[in-house]
Amino acid sequence: MTHAPAAEERVVMVGAVIERNGAVLLGFRSPDKALCPSCWDLPGGHAEAGETLCAALERELIEELGIRPTRSRLIARRRSPRGDLVVFHVTAWRGDEPLAIGDEHVRIEWFSIATACGLSNLSTPELVPLLRALHLHQEAEGEPHPC
Repeated sequence: MTHAPAAEERVVMVGAVIERNGAVLLGFRSPDKALCPSCWDLPGGHAEAGETLCAALERELIEELGIRPTRSRLIARRRSPRGDLVVFHVTAWRGDEPLAIGDEHVRIEWFSIATACGLSNLSTPELVPLLRALHLHQEAEGEPHPC
C-alpha cells in the first residue's frame, strides 16, 4: 500500500528587533553560514515543530544572546517562498548584556536605527521599513502580542 506524501509544512522563522534607548541590536552572521553569510541580521531562527512563536522567540534569544525576552510585541508577518517570517519588537529582557553565543553570529552590535538602515550588507532589504517604522514611532502592523 502506498501513501501520498505528507504536505510539506511551511518553515516558520522568528526574528527579534531588540531595542534599547533608540538603538537596535544586530548580529553579523558567520561567513560560513549558507543563508546570508557575512550579513547583519536580526537575532532569531526557525521555530521547531509544535513550538509556539513565543517559545521559539525565547529559545532563539537564549541560544544566540543569553537573554530571555520579558516585553515584546508582534510587529510583522511576512510570507515568502522560503517560509514565513514573524518579527517581534523586544524592549525588555532578563539576563545580562546580550552576548554573541553559538555559531550564528560572529559578533553583535548596537546601531542607531538610521545607521542600521544604511548598512549595505543587511540580510534583507525588508529590514529597513521595519526599522524605520520604529524610528518614526508608527504603530506597526498587528496587535500587541506579549510573549
